[in-house]
Amino acid sequence: VHGDALLQPGHELPESGPDHVRGRGREAAAGSHGPADSALIASLQEQLEAQRQRAQAAEAQCADLAAKALALDARAAAAEQEAQATRQRAAAAEAVAHDRQQLLQAA
Repeated sequence: VHGDALLQPGHELPESGPDHVRGRGREAAAGSHGPADSALIASLQEQLEAQRQRAQAAEAQCADLAAKALALDARAAAAEQEAQATRQRAAAAEAVAHDRQQLLQAA
């Protein structure tokens, strides 16, 4: 019997063959699980849930960091605008001082 045939619904496993094919294969085909399988499934489900929770926490942390980065970008843009305004005021003050110097020299 080929592997694909074992996956077909209603297909009976042969009575002869290795124990792992006869015993566990028939249980798996019937959808029943042994105690060890149930414990493994429960453990894997717990691990999956823990991973989901860690992923959600990481996503929340990323969103928080992204919001903080946007706030810092806004503050940096405001600081750059203030610096530009300060440079313009300094240039205007230098122009006024230069004009006064020329007027004093002319007088």
